[in-house]
Amino acid sequence: MSMRLLDVGLGRIRRKDGKPDEAELFSRSAQRAYHQFRDKAAFSRSMSVDEMEEVAQGRVWAGKDAASRGLVDAIGGLSRAVAIAKQKANIPQDRKVTLVELSRPSPTLPEILSGIGSTLVGVDTTIKALLQDLTFSEGVQARMDGILFERLEGHSNANPVFGLIKDYLSSL
Repeated sequence: MSMRLLDVGLGRIRRKDGKPDEAELFSRSAQRAYHQFRDKAAFSRSMSVDEMEEVAQGRVWAGKDAASRGLVDAIGGLSRAVAIAKQKANIPQDRKVTLVELSRPSPTLPEILSGIGSTLVGVDTTIKALLQDLTFSEGVQARMDGILFERLEGHSNANPVFGLIKDYLSSL
């Protein structure tokens, strides 16, 4: 499988051929995201995962097609969703309600490092390897920011940016 990547950083874009292991990594990541989405969709639609897979098949369905397959409750936008929510909550349709956007959770360490890595030119291979280890860990995970930096301390490829990252994480 040949893969082309865009490497974006500090105002310039360059294309490069993806390495086979990068293609495999991307493929595994896409599969994991699909399975998570499929499983959540099955749960929310009160379907088994097998039933959801049979209906959805990894496709994106247009509104009416999705409705006919039981993948959505109704077709419409935000106002339709608010009307349905009011109905289910026994709130009169003419009553004004306030919509509150829930804040996003704090970014995880891999998300922070990914963001930094995509904007810095020549990010150390050390941080890439650690990020990969953190991202694909299948075990129990907890946010222990100091542990990562202890692993980096004294490493020959250490970068002064790590100190800034550590300070940022400790301020969250």
